[in-house]
Amino acid sequence: MLALLSIVLMLWPDPDVHSLPAVVAFFALATWQGLRRLWRQNLPLWREFRATGRSSSKLLRDALLLWSPLALVIGALVLAASLAAAGTVAMVYRLTTLDEFCSVVSLPGQPLLPCTGFAGELLPAQVRPLGIQADLDLFLSERYRTAREPFVSTGGELPPETIRDRQALLLSLSPVALLGLEPAPEDDAELARLKAELRIVVDSPTKPAANVLDLVRYMTERDARIVRLRELTARVLARREWVLREAYEGLEPARLHPLRFSHRVARILGDVPMRLDPAADRGDIVRMLAENEAAVSTGLKREFDTPVELAALAAVLRLPRYCTVASPDLRLRLREFDFEGQGTSGMLVNNAGAFPCFQATDAPLQLASLGFRESVHRSIDRWHGESASPAFRRLGALSMQARAGGTDANSIANELGSLVPATIHLGRQECRWNRPAGCLLNSVRESLEDGYASAHGKLQDSLEAGAQSGAAARIDEQVGDLALTLDARLASQRASAHRYANGIFRSHDLLKLLGWIALALVAIKSFLYVLALELFHSDEQMTIRFEGAEPIEGEYRTGAQLDIDRSFRYPLVTRKQLSNADNNLAFAPWPRAAPLARILRRKYFFFARGSLLEDSGRAPVAGEAARGMVASAGGGQSIVEWKLREGEEVIFRYKDFHGASENVQLQSEFSLRLSTMLFGRVVFHSARCQFGEGRLLLKASVEAIDQQQIRAVPMERMIAWNRHAQFTVHSGRTPWKTLINGFTLVRRQRPDGPSGLIVVSSEDTGATTGSLRYLKRIFSSIF
Repeated sequence: MLALLSIVLMLWPDPDVHSLPAVVAFFALATWQGLRRLWRQNLPLWREFRATGRSSSKLLRDALLLWSPLALVIGALVLAASLAAAGTVAMVYRLTTLDEFCSVVSLPGQPLLPCTGFAGELLPAQVRPLGIQADLDLFLSERYRTAREPFVSTGGELPPETIRDRQALLLSLSPVALLGLEPAPEDDAELARLKAELRIVVDSPTKPAANVLDLVRYMTERDARIVRLRELTARVLARREWVLREAYEGLEPARLHPLRFSHRVARILGDVPMRLDPAADRGDIVRMLAENEAAVSTGLKREFDTPVELAALAAVLRLPRYCTVASPDLRLRLREFDFEGQGTSGMLVNNAGAFPCFQATDAPLQLASLGFRESVHRSIDRWHGESASPAFRRLGALSMQARAGGTDANSIANELGSLVPATIHLGRQECRWNRPAGCLLNSVRESLEDGYASAHGKLQDSLEAGAQSGAAARIDEQVGDLALTLDARLASQRASAHRYANGIFRSHDLLKLLGWIALALVAIKSFLYVLALELFHSDEQMTIRFEGAEPIEGEYRTGAQLDIDRSFRYPLVTRKQLSNADNNLAFAPWPRAAPLARILRRKYFFFARGSLLEDSGRAPVAGEAARGMVASAGGGQSIVEWKLREGEEVIFRYKDFHGASENVQLQSEFSLRLSTMLFGRVVFHSARCQFGEGRLLLKASVEAIDQQQIRAVPMERMIAWNRHAQFTVHSGRTPWKTLINGFTLVRRQRPDGPSGLIVVSSEDTGATTGSLRYLKRIFSSIF
C-alpha cells in the first residue's frame, strides 16, 4: 500500500489540490487494514509457537543461515543492476549526441560545460576559442533579443509616449545604439543637414531651355545652381574637416586607430535603413528589428573578413568570447538514410555548443557531473539555443525578400517552419542479433526524436495557420504578426521537449520504484519462505493449516469420462455442455467470485447450465443401467468430480476449474499467514456447499491414488485439498540444499476428525528447483 501511495503521489498532477489529503487518507486506511489483517491472521500462529517452548532467536539464526545464499544472489542482482545502469548512461553519452554536463569546481563561479568522455578532468588543450564570427552571431542574437523583449512581452497598442517620440524610439533601436557604439563624427547633425541640402540640389537639375528665348533663363538658373553646388560642397567639406579635427586632433596613435575603426563600424551600421511607418505597431517594430539584425550580420561579415579586421571588430564591439570543447565522432552516424536531407555538423560532434571562456591554466581542472537528467535538459537547451539563435535573422531576411516581392504567404510558412530542425538527431548504432544494446539505444533515440518532432509539428501547423490566415492583408504584416509570437512559440517547443523528457523520467521512476518494490518483496518473502520451512518442519510440532475450517469430508472420483449421478437434483454449470444434458447459456455465473483471476484464466464468461435430459420416448432395455449427465476430458487429462457435503470447503486453482453445481458457493480468501506462504500465493480460492450435497468439477492431469497412500507430496503437484487438511514440511535444511532442492508437504492426521482429501497431479508436473523455483511463485502472487 505504501508503494502504491508513492506511485500515486509521483504521478499526481498537482500536489496542492484539496483532494490530495483524501487520497493520502485512503491509502493510509488501506495500509492500516492490511496490517490489522496481518496481525490478526498470524496471532494464533505466534501463540502456538510460544506454547511449543522453542527459542525464537535460534529459529531466526537458523533461518538466516538457510537464507544466506539467496541473500547473496539478491545482493549480486542489485550490484549488477547498478553497474548496468551506470554503463547504460555512459553508453548514452558516448554513442548519442546527448552529452554529459559538468561544473568546473576548481574555478570561481563553477562554469558549466559539456564533458562527455572527460573522466572528471578538463585538460587545457581540450578548450579552444569558438571563433570571432561565431562570437559575433551570439552577440547579435543576445542584443536584439533584449531589444525586442519589451515589444513582444507587452500586449495591445504601443504606449502613448512611444507614439509621441517616435524619433527617439528609432534612435534607441538603431544598430549603433544597440551595439553600444558612439556615433561617427560624420553623423554630426549640421553636417547631415548640409548633405541633405546638397543632395536636394544634386537631385534637382536645371530645366532645359524650351526655345531660343528661354535660353537666357536656362543659363541663369544653371549658373546659380553651379554656384550653389560649389558653396554647399565647400561647406560640407569644411564641416567634415572640422568635426574630424575635433574628434581626432591630439590623440595618440594607440587611441586614434581604434577610434577611427569604431567610427568606421558606426558608419557602416548607420547605413542600415530604419524603416518604420508613422502608423507602425508592435509587430512592425519587431519585424524592423529582425530585418536590422539580418542586415547588420550580413554587412559586418562582408566588410570585415580578414583575421586582423575581425580581431579589431571584436575589440570595438567588446564581444564576449566563447569557447568550445567539441570533437568529431564518426560513430554517431552509421546509416546515411537516418539523416536524409539534414546537415551533419551537429550530428557528428560530441560536446557541441559554446560556453563563456575562462582564464586558462596549466593544470587540469576538476569537473563534477550534473547527473544524467540535468544533462539531458541541458542538451535540450543547447539544441534549442543553437537552432533558435539565428531564427530572427532568418526571419529578417525573409521580411526583406517579402518587401522586394520575392516570396508569398506559403513560402513564409515553409521558411518559418524550418527555422528550427524538425527533430533532434541522436545518431544510430548498428543493430544486429549479437548487439542488442545497439537495438535498445536506437529504440530510445527514436522515442526521444519523435517527442521533439511532435512539438515541432505543432509549431509548424501554428505558423502555417498564421501565415495563411486572412487577418493580415500584406505579407510584411503577416511577418510582423508572426514575429511577435515566434519567441513564445520557440519557447513552447523547448518546454514541450522538456516535458517529454520529464515524462520519460517519471516512467523510469515508476519502473525503478516497481523494481525496488519487487526486489524488496522477493527478499522479504524469500526469507519468510525459509523461515516457514524451519518453523513447520516435520520434526517439530507446528502445522500448516487454515483456522476455522470444519473437519467435514466428502469424496471424489476421477476418470476421463464420468457419469454424474442421475439422482443429483441441482443443475451443473460447466465450461462445456455435458452429454445427456440440456444447454442453457450462463453468461457470467458466480459474478463476484474472483473476477480478475477468472477473466485471466478465461473461466468467467460463457458457461453452460445443464440439467439431466430425460429420454421419455425410449423404452428401457433390460440390464441397461440408467445414465446421468456425462462429463468428458481429452488430451490425457481427467475429470475430477468432488462430491461436497454440506459445509465442506475445498481449495482449488481456477486454471483447473471446469464447473460446479448451482448450490456451490465460490469464494476467495486473502491470506497473510506465514503458514500458507509456502503455497506461493496470498489469494486462495475455495468452493463451499451451502446447503445439501454439491458437485465441484475439475479438469487436470490427475494421478489416481488411494488417499491412504498419500503421506507426502510436493506442493507443485497439489491440485485441490480440503481446507481443514493439516501439513508439515520436510526439506534439506542446509543453505545450499535449500537453494537447490524443493520441499515436501507431509500430511498430518487430525485427532478431532477426518484429515482431509488431496487431489494430486501426475509426477511429471513437479519441479525440483527449491528457492529459485519459489521466485516464480513470488512474482505470480505479487502480480
